[in-house]
Order: sequence, then structure tokens, then C-alpha cells
Amino acid sequence: MKIIQPPYLQKGDQVAITCPAKKLPKPMDDAIKLLESWGLKVVLGETVTADFNQFAGNDALRAADLSRFLADKNIKAIFAARGGYGTIRMIDEVDFMPVKTAPKWLIG
Repeated sequence: MKIIQPPYLQKGDQVAITCPAKKLPKPMDDAIKLLESWGLKVVLGETVTADFNQFAGNDALRAADLSRFLADKNIKAIFAARGGYGTIRMIDEVDFMPVKTAPKWLIG
């Protein structure tokens, strides 16, 4: 299998933050400020503020959030702000095919 490496991030690039599993215990203002200080434009997923029991939204919302960012050619990197067991519950519903033609960094 050939490894596809995405281009390095540049100032002005858009990056996404999503929560594929557990909800955030507190706002992530400091992390957003850090990314912006590097010249990156931060796009927040619906899951960043979602709340469904201990998860950042139901399984369908978390899968859709990640899939949307994978398909968006303007997003150059995706940060998983919080992972865990909830990811395995929805990972089969995520479409990873867009990454073949528009590779991006998956972090977290």
C-alpha cells in the first residue's frame, strides 16, 4: 500500500476540530487561539458543542461531522479534540474515500 502524505500546513489553511467520541468537558478556547496564532483558520464541527449522554452528539452526528470534514477539500487537517470508545461506535459509517484524492492530516 502506498502511503499518501498530505501537504504541510501553511498559514491561511483551514483546519477542522471535531469530537468523534466523548463530549468536551470544557471549552477549547486556548487550543483555538493557539491554532489561530499559527495562522490557521479554525472551523468547528457541530460535535464540539454537542451533548448526548457522555458523547459529543449521537453516533450519526459524530460520523456525519467527520465525514463532512474528510470530504471538504478546503479543510487541510482534522483535529479530534476528544476520542475514545464512541469513535468505534460510528467509524464504519465514516466515508474515508475523499482522502484518496484530497489527502489531509488526521490528528488526535
